[in-house]
Amino acid sequence: MRIAMIGQKGIPASWGGVERHVEELSTGLVRRGHTVTAYARQWYTQNTHEGKIALKKHSYQGVHLVFAPSLPTKHLDTITHVLAATLHALFQNYDVIHYHGVGPSLVAWIPRLFLPRTKIIATFHSPDRLHGKWGTIAKLVLTWGEWASCHFAHETITVSQTLQLYAAQTYKVPTIYVPNGVALPQTTTKEKTASVLRSFGLRQERYFIIIARFVSHKGIHLAMDAWRRAERDYPSRMRGLRLVIVGDEQGDKTYAESLRRMAKKIPHVCLAGWQDAETTQILLSESIALIQPSQSEGLSIAMLEAFAHGKPIIASDLPEHRELVTDSRFRYEKTKITQLEERMVWLIANPEIAHVEGLRNREKVECHYNWDAIIRQTEHIYADAVLNREWNWQGIQLRAE
Repeated sequence: MRIAMIGQKGIPASWGGVERHVEELSTGLVRRGHTVTAYARQWYTQNTHEGKIALKKHSYQGVHLVFAPSLPTKHLDTITHVLAATLHALFQNYDVIHYHGVGPSLVAWIPRLFLPRTKIIATFHSPDRLHGKWGTIAKLVLTWGEWASCHFAHETITVSQTLQLYAAQTYKVPTIYVPNGVALPQTTTKEKTASVLRSFGLRQERYFIIIARFVSHKGIHLAMDAWRRAERDYPSRMRGLRLVIVGDEQGDKTYAESLRRMAKKIPHVCLAGWQDAETTQILLSESIALIQPSQSEGLSIAMLEAFAHGKPIIASDLPEHRELVTDSRFRYEKTKITQLEERMVWLIANPEIAHVEGLRNREKVECHYNWDAIIRQTEHIYADAVLNREWNWQGIQLRAE
């Protein structure tokens, strides 16, 4: 099949869960013999050395890249890029056009109207209207995007069971649950691991980690405040520990600056900035645990990556997080900073429990969030849509063959 991916900022992914999702899905589909085109934004792709090579070749691991223009502002970047990509796609004879995100789905009516033989798929990755960076008008537009993703597409995919239930209750539309996935980590050399830890002044399993963009709905400020309180209230237990935050500004300069000012006032907080994939995975693999303080989320790929490394997670008590973190001892009410403080201190005091939880998390990834199985299921959704076969939207349990 000839497949187009629209809505992501680009691949290879330097940051962003949607981008990592599209990268894995696209390259996996190419390996299975399909022709895949991913529309990308030049400003995003050129962020990394690997991306710069892809920019020159207009290709990444067999995926053809088309760099559609955009107006790179907070409110216009996505919609102008997606519109340009959609107009280009009208003339490419694709079998499937797959929109990623509710905002991009706003224009899915165009190919649905003008390309009656092309099948339109939309993935509902997260309820973007709940993200704190958006104002009233933007939230209204994103609500329309949710409706569009559920009505303009021939099939709508939801990445969590919570989103699947939300779409059914709110928009009266059955969707297909296909979760995000994660690849099992590759072994790195002791020398490389030691070099990465040394560069940040870290010691193995003597720090917690957050991996997130600097946007308010990720709740990084809440985690930093909880860390400050833990160091104040439990100085002996917190001695020698650090909080490492991998991420940086993404469209919200005011919030990013507030985090930087806050970090200067809190001892032992390390703002590591964005790191390449290998460095990020090493930092995650050598941490005590991942902290996931998001106030709204889809199905976090960072959490799945922590699972793959056999790490416990302390997460806010969102419905999407409860799908992954089933033991309530590792969750806290999302705005209760004191609860997050208590969970961190409790985890430090109970390394055996943390270890067992990490092993369970690794097993969950192997059974339910395996990319090979997810790619096969997505391929089946495409094929059924192209062949006009009805899909059993209630879903399949994903297991690797």
